[in-house]
Amino acid sequence: MDGTRYQIKGRRIAAGKDKRRQLEFRSLKGFDVLAAVLFNDDYGVVRAALIPVAVVRNHPALRENNKGQLVLQLQDSVWDARGVENVTSDLRTYLSKAP
Repeated sequence: MDGTRYQIKGRRIAAGKDKRRQLEFRSLKGFDVLAAVLFNDDYGVVRAALIPVAVVRNHPALRENNKGQLVLQLQDSVWDARGVENVTSDLRTYLSKAP
């Protein structure tokens, strides 16, 4: 192990309902990489990525809400940012082989 610390967050996007692609954080401390996953109605993987915390911290899609939490909107610009690794197919493959 290389000592990398991960924060894992997911969001289910229900058809016809709330389509926001947002993740909430109390703090951006304590992890190096955000493992972000978007799921469809049936919890199939729509999109998954490993996002360095530096990208999260510096991205314009990061805002503070009225509860003092940080909210990251998983816009396409986040997924396409330099240093972000798309792991969608890897996660789908892994899950298809899981018991």
